[in-house]
Amino acid sequence: MASALSNNCLTDSDCVPLNIFGGQGSITQEMVNYITRDTDDRNNNRLHVFEAGLNSDIWQLPAGNVNMSLSYQYRNEKVYQTLDELFISKSSVDTFSFANTRGSVDVNEVSMKLAIPLTENLGLNLASNYAKFDFTQGEFSGGMAVNFMPTKSLQLNLQYSINRNAPNLIELYRDTSSVDNQSFSDPCEGNSELPGCPSGAGNFVSDVFASISFSGNPQLELEKSKFAQLSLEYRPEQVENLRINVQLFKQKVSNLVSKISAQRTINACAYTGTVYCDNITRLDTTPFYVTEVRTQYENDGELATSGIDLRLDYRLITQWADFDLNWQSVYLKDLTFSEKNYVLNNTSESSILSLENNNRELPRIKSNLNLGMHKDNWSLNYQWRYVAGYEERCNIPFDSIQFTDNPNAVGGVIPEDFRWCTYGAEILSTIGVQPTLDELQNLRHVGGTTFQDLNITYHLSEYNTKIVLGVENVFDKTPPLSAQAGQNSYYTYLYNGTGRFFWVRLSKEF
Repeated sequence: MASALSNNCLTDSDCVPLNIFGGQGSITQEMVNYITRDTDDRNNNRLHVFEAGLNSDIWQLPAGNVNMSLSYQYRNEKVYQTLDELFISKSSVDTFSFANTRGSVDVNEVSMKLAIPLTENLGLNLASNYAKFDFTQGEFSGGMAVNFMPTKSLQLNLQYSINRNAPNLIELYRDTSSVDNQSFSDPCEGNSELPGCPSGAGNFVSDVFASISFSGNPQLELEKSKFAQLSLEYRPEQVENLRINVQLFKQKVSNLVSKISAQRTINACAYTGTVYCDNITRLDTTPFYVTEVRTQYENDGELATSGIDLRLDYRLITQWADFDLNWQSVYLKDLTFSEKNYVLNNTSESSILSLENNNRELPRIKSNLNLGMHKDNWSLNYQWRYVAGYEERCNIPFDSIQFTDNPNAVGGVIPEDFRWCTYGAEILSTIGVQPTLDELQNLRHVGGTTFQDLNITYHLSEYNTKIVLGVENVFDKTPPLSAQAGQNSYYTYLYNGTGRFFWVRLSKEF
């Protein structure tokens, strides 16, 4: 495009000048063809699995037989992904997302499980596992579960397990690519007292001379997690077809695989003299400024979460029709990311539920409610999907927000949507809003929202065929906008932003 708009294009026979000032119709197909190109991406993912198992009762107890199962599994997973150079060049907006990946992983895994009936209403389950990945040493994991049924209506289950999670192939074998959207401040600038700073470090502008890259890391280790859960299931005898299930869970993941920034890499080396120093190249002589920073995935950080899962299922059977109610909700009490703070030599924590971490906001509550009706060969289902609000950082420039007068339109946004953002008192006063404590902390509240779906099913029983007609997002609800997701945008991993749409599905069983 730069070539097509330049003066040189007029004298270059291979160049097609681009007319952007001629009004509608002035850009011809020939002009479009010159400034566009076809891209070539190739992806190949392969998984080979061999598995063998043995299951048998090994001895008898008064309450029943003890069952043991043994299994062996071999897995080979391979990825080959090549992207067009257009996407992995330095001009890419998000260089974390675009890079070639080639590699494979071999896994040998042995497992044993025991089911032990202690009494008529009390059972114990034990599990043990050993897994050897070819990129790291073998690791043991396992767990136990206790099942207790004090009455016919109530069942309790207590679980505790220690697990090992392997990094994916992209985290291991992603190719190196340049990172253009990061900067850093070098603690060694004019300071040679820190353990990782060269003696005689001079004054310089921290990141002017440095190239920054990002890649996978074939030296990663397995993530280690501890998981505990208490589950209660109640089926009251007085109410037929009613089931209530409540689960309290808590999990902590250490050795977490994380993307390490250039600033974290520089700080870790400067303040420890050892951590990540191999990823930094400096000038050999004064002023010793950084010339290259190689960032990558690392086992760095810890993630802790706890919460409650609630599920309610009920079916009402009448002479006219059957009615279903299904309600499932999750409440996240805590979700905390912890990592070593190399500057202060302590551990820093941030709550992903309240402040953004690694471009991921998670609402405290998500809930789905389904109401269904079944009569003869017809079924009707209505669904409510609720996502609670959350707090986010709000540091976008005020003048980058494009306001519209219709907040219900797709992409519609009014000044009040961003009234909690910090722009300075003089700008806030222009939209009639006085600064609050949240504005001083540079926070913004993203409101909760509900989406509704409807579908109708007709079952052709004689042909084992179902026809389903549906509409998703019945009222064409626009997801709440986020200051962090981009200009006038929202988080696509939380919301489906396609608006209201209709669909049809035909399925047949053979």
